[in-house]
Amino acid sequence: MANAGDIITDAMQDIGVLSAGQEPTTDDYSTCLRRLNKLLELWSIDSLLVPFRTQISHALDGSESYTIGSGGDIDTTRPTFIESAYTVHNTRDYPLHVSRDRSEYDRIYDKSIIGVPRVLYYEPQIPLGRIFIWYVGDVTYTLKMSVRGTLTSFPDITTDVDLAPAYSLALEHNLAILIAPVFETSASAEVVNTAKDSLFKIGRLNRQAPKMQFARGIPGGRGRYNIEAGY
Repeated sequence: MANAGDIITDAMQDIGVLSAGQEPTTDDYSTCLRRLNKLLELWSIDSLLVPFRTQISHALDGSESYTIGSGGDIDTTRPTFIESAYTVHNTRDYPLHVSRDRSEYDRIYDKSIIGVPRVLYYEPQIPLGRIFIWYVGDVTYTLKMSVRGTLTSFPDITTDVDLAPAYSLALEHNLAILIAPVFETSASAEVVNTAKDSLFKIGRLNRQAPKMQFARGIPGGRGRYNIEAGY
């Protein structure tokens, strides 16, 4: 657990604008809190800096596409990235090839083919993302997706937020580098090295195991799926 006030105070001490026992001013807290949350927002788009994945489930109704986000067809937090996906019917799982290339999806000549879903293409539009499914389900399938989580922002300087191991130190030192120009100073080499080293260790910890290799005949076999040929 950590709160933004402690991280901000430590970061300001790291760059020498506060002495031990001093507290930031209200304006300094406000300025640094904005930058702290921008730092978390930036880290949230880096797979090696997000320590968890979120599982999302949704019953497919035969549509070719679905919106996702607050108020969308799939009413949840809009994901920035879908890591993997599969569909389920009668307790059987069917892997989906997750395409991240719009041109690849556009090359599908008939997007209304009915059958066991094979491909998922995701466009992270704002405010609602859009998920495209091909084939259109021949029966009712449940879509299961593993999406990259989002690091929790700090609502204020006093609320405690759960942080994974080493994140408090990494936030402190990287925030110190970020706010140093605001206070017309610069971070020391020691602070910079700690900031880099903590991020490296977090990334190493979050690095996923090698991807599963599917057998021949299953979408994704030999590490690739031919979206036009269907194998």
